[in-house]
Amino acid sequence: MKYFQNILVALDYQAVEQAEIDHALILARSHSAKVTLISVIPPLPGDAHLEISAMSPEERLAKKIADRTTELESVAECIREHGVKVEVVTATGIPSTEIVKQVLRNKHDLLMLSEREKPSMKNKLIGGTAKQLLRKCPCPVLAVHPNQSGEYERIMATIDVSDHRDYDNNDLNEAIVFAAAAVTEADKSSLSLLNIPPSEDDKPSHLQHINKCLQSREVVIDDEHIYLETGDPTSVIIAASKEHNIDLLVMGMLSRVGIKGFFIGNVVEKVMDNVECSILTIKPNEFVSPITLDS
Repeated sequence: MKYFQNILVALDYQAVEQAEIDHALILARSHSAKVTLISVIPPLPGDAHLEISAMSPEERLAKKIADRTTELESVAECIREHGVKVEVVTATGIPSTEIVKQVLRNKHDLLMLSEREKPSMKNKLIGGTAKQLLRKCPCPVLAVHPNQSGEYERIMATIDVSDHRDYDNNDLNEAIVFAAAAVTEADKSSLSLLNIPPSEDDKPSHLQHINKCLQSREVVIDDEHIYLETGDPTSVIIAASKEHNIDLLVMGMLSRVGIKGFFIGNVVEKVMDNVECSILTIKPNEFVSPITLDS
């Protein structure tokens, strides 16, 4: 199952997360994918010229870019030793904007990131730049938990099979299931599925829709690993991830057709702030990023 072919790994301009590199290597080897490492250095502050230094602000920025490029090339060489094609990109600007532009420019099919911006965030996986990428990046985004190196053992996909008047979620559900199965195959993991029906009476019909979705993508999940739980979606997903010791959650981020970057609800972001696992988010095909190459 070759799902990811062109992986972009976004690395903080001050560090390299080993867990992120490990998972990029696992996916790249399994899917025969190409990997691009990108690091975006924020522009110097407006008062940078006031700093006493032997170098001008422009020279200091150029040195930061050169030093970071050298660091990334060292990481890339380690990955190449495993037979994976790797490129390195360094840039300056607003990180979320430059990373999305890279996705658009080179048609990446997966963005990987790992970010904890401040120690005060405690166990929160996601920071400001990562949230912007989740909302605006057109391709799937894998937020890698820093404490999870190696293969994922337990993966859980969450889908919504309820009937909605204003949108059809079938394609998104199939994409979620297929992506989850692709990572499961790469990591040789156990795959489960979580659905949250409106009521107990809806469980039989939801199970039918789930089986139809799985069959459409030729994905097999036995009944004992299909969980139907009622309640508040955020609370149910958080509880299920902890109860089943999930290493990776695969979730959909739904956007209204024709409205750039507008999402219905913020379940994904709430879940991310309250779980100790990685999360892969999938957007619908009709999503259009508010960021363009001309931005």
